[in-house]
Amino acid sequence: MKNKITTILLLLSIFFFINFKEILAKEFLFNTESIEILNNGNIISAKNGVVKSLEDKIEINSKKFYLDKSTSILKASNGVVKFLDTGITVEADNLEYNNILSVFFANKNVTILDNKQQVSITSENIFFDNKKKIIISESKTTINDKFGNNFKVESFSYSLNDDLIKINDATLIDTNNNIFNLDKAYLNLVSGKLIAKDVSINFNNQYFQTNGDPRLTGTTLENDEKQTIVKNGTFTPCKKNGKCPPWQISAEKIKHDKKKKTLYYKNAWLEIYDKPVLYLPKFFHPDPTVKRQSGFLMPSFDASNNTGSSFNIPYYIVLAENKDFTIRPRFFSNKKMITQSEYRSINSSSELNADISILSEQNSTSKSHIFLETSKKLNLNSFSDSDLSLNLQKTSNGTYL
Repeated sequence: MKNKITTILLLLSIFFFINFKEILAKEFLFNTESIEILNNGNIISAKNGVVKSLEDKIEINSKKFYLDKSTSILKASNGVVKFLDTGITVEADNLEYNNILSVFFANKNVTILDNKQQVSITSENIFFDNKKKIIISESKTTINDKFGNNFKVESFSYSLNDDLIKINDATLIDTNNNIFNLDKAYLNLVSGKLIAKDVSINFNNQYFQTNGDPRLTGTTLENDEKQTIVKNGTFTPCKKNGKCPPWQISAEKIKHDKKKKTLYYKNAWLEIYDKPVLYLPKFFHPDPTVKRQSGFLMPSFDASNNTGSSFNIPYYIVLAENKDFTIRPRFFSNKKMITQSEYRSINSSSELNADISILSEQNSTSKSHIFLETSKKLNLNSFSDSDLSLNLQKTSNGTYL
């Protein structure tokens, strides 16, 4: 019997010692200008200073503190919290930390700074599980990453262990002021890689030199520093009018190579008023930021009472630094086709422009035209100004034009 009592007392002592160590480890340390103990020691009120939790490696700087020792919940007003092990800083009007569960709440004018990943987050309410290292918010939030992207999201979850942010119902404005609308997405803060579903992109119009609304939609998107890939994508530069666009290009995959500044299409269809008319197994063209590069240019669709509907898909060729060539096949709905080519050459003292076209009609002979314009500075010593200009215009038929 005595041995049993001794054993029980020993177990109780061990249990008390372990819990006593835990209680001591989870205590808050106050370093403030004033401190007041209330309600038989259960309430601590303090002002102007810093409160630390050594076990959770946090420190809170605030003008006003309120600690309920029975729940081990510390509240602070207009304060800043530093999570020393992760480099996270949180500033808010209202702060609340549960020292037993190691969970943190903040609301009203919440700002989060992650110095390690160089990301800033502003929101109205956040929840931070300091054990699992997860930050969650169900309120509207703005996120700015180190790559210059700005996200406005309805909700997010940030895993500090993975450096991964899951965002929902987001609008992204990138460094070129293109606007991405994303249903669900994951952002890796280390690599900058973005994976999203149900995406639409409204391009900054200054890069397209058109009065339309260039846009791209797709089911999935992968984006990093080297490339952007959109699957099951559709592109059109046509003006938004609530109806289907006059023309668009739909493709199984659209890849933007940012280094080569080229857009590549795989298994693409040219659609006119939602009707597929031309299949292109592979298709590419320079992106809108390119000044001069061989490749397909932006196609165009025209409608005329005289000539009917037509589709133009130009191809641009860089021959030299001062020479280029463009071929413009134009397909008409009445089965006519015009193949037009333009040659341009500019030298220090001369310039040449040539425009040649051939019209092919069903069951009839072809028609053509040639326009040639050239000029040269003669630099004759006897004249202050001496230029030679030559213009040649020729058509195969008087009513061709």
